[in-house]
Amino acid sequence: MLIKINDQIQCDVSVLINWIKENMGVLYNERNIFALEKRLRNFVDTHSIKTEAELMSFLNTHNVNNEQDLYDLFVNNETFFYREPKFFESLKNEIIPYFVNECKKDHITVWTMACSTGQEAYTTAMIMEELCHSGSKFTYEIRATDISHRAIEQAKSGEYDHLEINRGLTPDQIEKFTYRKGDKFCINNNIKNHMTFEKKNLIRPWMVEQQYDLLICRNLLYYFDDVARSHVVKNAFNTLNNDGLFCLSGSENLFDYQSFFRHAKFYASFNKVTKR
Repeated sequence: MLIKINDQIQCDVSVLINWIKENMGVLYNERNIFALEKRLRNFVDTHSIKTEAELMSFLNTHNVNNEQDLYDLFVNNETFFYREPKFFESLKNEIIPYFVNECKKDHITVWTMACSTGQEAYTTAMIMEELCHSGSKFTYEIRATDISHRAIEQAKSGEYDHLEINRGLTPDQIEKFTYRKGDKFCINNNIKNHMTFEKKNLIRPWMVEQQYDLLICRNLLYYFDDVARSHVVKNAFNTLNNDGLFCLSGSENLFDYQSFFRHAKFYASFNKVTKR
């Protein structure tokens, strides 16, 4: 597939597209090739690449020697606190009460599967902290993963600049859940102590090391091709407790996997279908 990056660079990206599909599960085609063009355009501008030969030299070299640079280049890390507020309203008012009151859980395990730079995972923890302080009797732990090493390192640090911290959080929440360190806002340790962060490629084979009550996998599956999507969904089934929930974004569904999951009564959530 031939794309024009700028006035000087026009190249065939078929090899790159195949690499992204095989290693990241993301499918680029005529419908979304503009996104790939934009990422490559930003990359060549940032690194002062002037010719097709220079660009292809970088891509070919890093395919072999440094996959992480390509993950960081092509992964979509757009995120912010309380993204898609209806989900977090449901988490606070329905999902966590379901686990505490209906399932009688006193410890809730959560995995945010594509956490990017951490805002989704920390928002989840903030809601759980608020519920605990309001009288709900439970403890919790949150595992957060992402394919991007750069994103995970920021998530692990829990440090955000003024623009990032104000995307979704109110002044009261900022005061309650963060502290200042120079020009950064840092997530309080009483929240971070409940959390672990690690790099993980979800389309690679999984080892089921722990069962989870809540899997949060929002704004991810619609980027995947059918093979990668099926791999993630089936592994999620094996990772989820029998009374657990698999949560997607409002624009995603699991209707093609009704033997594994059925639509739950909560916003964009799916119950595991227990094998009998």
